[in-house]
Amino acid sequence: MSTTKRKPTGKTLRHYFDTVFAPARLAGRAQTIRLYDLELRRLEKYLGREPLLSDLNNEIIHSAIVWSCNDASASHLGGRPLSKPSATKFRDCILCLWKYLHLQRIVEHYPSVPDIVIPKRIPTALTRDELNRLWEYLKRLPGDVAGVPANLWFLSLVSVLWDSGERITPIRTAKWDQLDLASGYLICKAESRKGGLADKLHKLHPETCALLRQITEPRRGLIFYWPWSESCLYARWREILQRAGLRSGRDFMFHCIRKSVASHVKAAGGNAQEALGHYDPRMTEQVYIDPRIAPNQHAADVLFRLHDAGKEGSDHAA
Repeated sequence: MSTTKRKPTGKTLRHYFDTVFAPARLAGRAQTIRLYDLELRRLEKYLGREPLLSDLNNEIIHSAIVWSCNDASASHLGGRPLSKPSATKFRDCILCLWKYLHLQRIVEHYPSVPDIVIPKRIPTALTRDELNRLWEYLKRLPGDVAGVPANLWFLSLVSVLWDSGERITPIRTAKWDQLDLASGYLICKAESRKGGLADKLHKLHPETCALLRQITEPRRGLIFYWPWSESCLYARWREILQRAGLRSGRDFMFHCIRKSVASHVKAAGGNAQEALGHYDPRMTEQVYIDPRIAPNQHAADVLFRLHDAGKEGSDHAA
């Protein structure tokens, strides 16, 4: 079931992933299978060979995680080590596979690999001014994407991301038969969404539908057909941000639009948790809401100033 073709041998970890774990735990979840495939290839890169069942021991896996946080070669795109959240995904995938194989009595020992401590950062979203600068630049974007004017392609993509608050993968993999332009609804299939548990229905603004109607020729069934690699898309997006005069680091890729949706929905008095489809409101608040856009109450907003501290006491005394 793996997306990478390899000839499995009886003791390789990939063999047990393909024949035991994936059929039982990941049936119909192509995106999650792809994620596991990437993490198994990362472990292979660390070991310098195909991972074996015997490599599931605490010392080896912990060393591989430390390596992923410190060695630039750990990234499949190259250039820098994994961020702590990415290293945590690496750890979680390998440990989930290991735990399942232990429960099936294929490996003897249960993992006890230390957690990665991840500091909680303040979420970063785009302000109204930044969103406007991005939009104005996209309107002037030259070139084309597989025959579709590049400005139309990216304006449509950003509009759908903005209306839906969805992650980039479900939108990039959405097909024309999931879109009803007459009623203005888009269905993102469970298989393409994080967790793969449920479809989600998104209402699109009439202006977004008007943009999509201009993409007249369906490309391979996909609404946003991209003929190049995923890394090329991210490189193009980074270049767009830079040319628009915006920040272009890791925190400002497509997922920043999702955070911007959450923050501006809350600022407008809406339900950001419902808009993003989160089960846990803490996830929305801690990971997606930029407090500079949708501020919580601060002590400085309600407390008296210290130079006025004695006034109330004097009044009571009187």
